[in-house]
Amino acid sequence: MRSAPIGLLGILLGLSPTAAASTWGMPEVINDRLALKTDLYIQMLFLGALVFIVVFGWMALNLLKFRPGGDGKASDEEHRGSIKAELVWTIIPLLIVAWIGFVSAEGLFELEEMGDNPATIEIEANAYQWFWEFDYGDDVVMRQSPGAGGSLEGEEPFLIPAGEPVTVNVTGQDVQHAFKITNLGVMVDAIPFSDNFITFTAPEGEYLIQCAEMCGNPGHAYMNAWVHAVPPGEFVEWLDEKRAEVREVEAQHTVDIVLTEDGFDQDEYLGVGQVDNVFNVTNEGDEERSFAIEDTNLTGDVPAGETVLFNTTLEAGAYTMTSNDDTATLNVEEPEVVTVELDEWEVRSDVTTFEVGQPYVLEVLNPGVSLHNLWIGEPTPAGEAETLLWASEDLRSGESDTMLIIPQEEHVGTWEWWCEISGHYAQGMFDTITIVE
Repeated sequence: MRSAPIGLLGILLGLSPTAAASTWGMPEVINDRLALKTDLYIQMLFLGALVFIVVFGWMALNLLKFRPGGDGKASDEEHRGSIKAELVWTIIPLLIVAWIGFVSAEGLFELEEMGDNPATIEIEANAYQWFWEFDYGDDVVMRQSPGAGGSLEGEEPFLIPAGEPVTVNVTGQDVQHAFKITNLGVMVDAIPFSDNFITFTAPEGEYLIQCAEMCGNPGHAYMNAWVHAVPPGEFVEWLDEKRAEVREVEAQHTVDIVLTEDGFDQDEYLGVGQVDNVFNVTNEGDEERSFAIEDTNLTGDVPAGETVLFNTTLEAGAYTMTSNDDTATLNVEEPEVVTVELDEWEVRSDVTTFEVGQPYVLEVLNPGVSLHNLWIGEPTPAGEAETLLWASEDLRSGESDTMLIIPQEEHVGTWEWWCEISGHYAQGMFDTITIVE
């Protein structure tokens, strides 16, 4: 569809669209989508330049000719309209508009046909202020958080299979964004809570994702992410590894227990109520030993030289643990429940002072519209962790997470809790907490 107009404009300007794009510093054409967009862009640019030259050239000629002291002579004679002139400046614009409509419509049809190819993989791309998140399914979720000046140093890139169609479903999770990969000719709006999709094929290489919609300061200009197109076999291996790494993380308390020839290594152990208690039982003896907690259904055997995990949720109180003929006491303490809300752009809680040795269950809620999380420790000026004591999961709007913290003596002092998501610390999303003896 493009050969005739391209040929005509090429004769007029002595350049093909692809050659012009390369000459003027535009991205190298590496796939059909970018080739089509580049051709259309250059054609419109050439035509606009031609119209500009003719219209403004004629205006400049008349301004010079009829300027005071010029060669032209002004006339007060009444001039009636010229049918020929009217036809010329009516028909020519109509032809230009018709030509633009024809090549544009056919180009859009070609772009839609490119999206009809069956995709090898579908990816959910979520846009937040101010970072990108890729959801590959099966709980494999990745994000890249730009640092100072949009730096992506240390961030793991997203991967896609090279040479195979990939469909990306794009959604804005707070405000409107736009998903753009310049070198692949890819751009689609990320509308809040509404899916847009685009299917494209990428040659092997590294590509930069950018936000092409003004989505607020200070992070819009730095809302970048890397996507690498790798051989399909390498992509499959990488995705299988990511799926194997997925683990469900719940609020839990670990109790380390060592069994010797004589029994328990301690007389008393600490448990926490309302959360999952994981008993990490290691048998250092030469023979198999039993392990049980009375008044519960938790019981089992621990082979010599091995470690066995037992887990259960218990009410507050004192429990007797047994191993063969030996016993020990498990003191389960009731935790204090503290609600922490993460909203734009603040961390809210009625409790900001915590005591050493007291277990706390933090109910972390996200009533905001963006993605948030809660980190506790000492942050850097950019909101990264200089020292990290505890951290929640990343929470979408309306989600919650349960954290268990038990401050120790080495934690006494003043700390901060903050949202580690890129740019949120700079927005003032932090507060000071104190741990006391």
